[in-house]
Amino acid sequence: MSNQTIRRVLWKHGYHGKVPRKKPFISESNRIKRLLFANEHVSKEEDYWDRVIWFNEMRINLFGSDGCNRVWRKGNNIFQHDNDPKHTAEIVETWLIWNVPQELKTPHQSTDLNPIEHLWPILKRRVRSGKVTSIPELKRVVAKEWQNITPEVCKKLVTCKCHYKCREFTEEAIRKLHTDFWKQPADVQGTFLMGLINIVNIQRRHDGDYDDPSSSRRQVSVTYCLPTNNSHVQVCSRSFKNMLGLSDKHVYTLTQKKKVGAKIFEDHRGKNPNSHLHKKKYTEVDKELIKSHIMSFPIEESHYSRHKSTKCYLSPDLNIHRIYRAFKILHPDSNIDHRFNRRVFKGEFPKLSFHRPRADRLKN
Repeated sequence: MSNQTIRRVLWKHGYHGKVPRKKPFISESNRIKRLLFANEHVSKEEDYWDRVIWFNEMRINLFGSDGCNRVWRKGNNIFQHDNDPKHTAEIVETWLIWNVPQELKTPHQSTDLNPIEHLWPILKRRVRSGKVTSIPELKRVVAKEWQNITPEVCKKLVTCKCHYKCREFTEEAIRKLHTDFWKQPADVQGTFLMGLINIVNIQRRHDGDYDDPSSSRRQVSVTYCLPTNNSHVQVCSRSFKNMLGLSDKHVYTLTQKKKVGAKIFEDHRGKNPNSHLHKKKYTEVDKELIKSHIMSFPIEESHYSRHKSTKCYLSPDLNIHRIYRAFKILHPDSNIDHRFNRRVFKGEFPKLSFHRPRADRLKN
């Protein structure tokens, strides 16, 4: 059975291949270092980044694993590395002193700050296009495909590579757009964003595993725009999120609202009268009412005879929830909820339990 047959059967039964989202752990100290790095380099011109030599490691598996380190260099460049222990070894530090005039050290756990990470999938696809069956052949193919990577491909890794007009926005314009946007309240922000998100009909469909186009999961396309001086300019989704500092979930939520015809965003956070019932402030009268209700049930003292015990017991047929239900029957108009009832029980009666007291003496 071929791989294509397996994929076709899975597609027929509604299974679709997805790339799992990975969210690496970033320690608190590295979060601070990442923020400091970003603040120090946010104002660097594009010419500065053109001179940076990005460095990292990659592994290509072939009946096991193999690693390859590759860099490219051109005079008066800046060498980047991420303070990995392999990069801070004494032999490496010595080589950097004699061969690298300038260094750019990015914080740990910051692969998203290194554009060369986007180059590895390109290289791996090219390597896999050939039929490699041995480690020596893999090394030869990797070296060959590495040399075939053009500067134009590398250039697209540090700038937006879409065919829209994302590059027309200057750094000053992006900063002003971002600042003005976040000065507005949530309702205004949402309405503004929904005006920049456009839902359009699909102009061209790709062949899929369906006979009727209406059975396709994708019925519309989503386009994004950003305002300029006199008009709106279409940009890619990545630039749209990055320029305004938006999360994927935020944009997805607004897109879903736009698909059902909404044009104005309403922020309902904190406006649901039932969402903060557990935060209601109760008075001492409410507390005493709960305490007197609990004390109205028969309480037995502990029979433990070796030492005077302060433990007391309610009937094993009771529990906190049943006590609260009895309270609501006696006081149907009270606004006390079960959370406050539990909090009073645990806080005011720490020695009270629900089972029969035990004794340490045998019965005759």
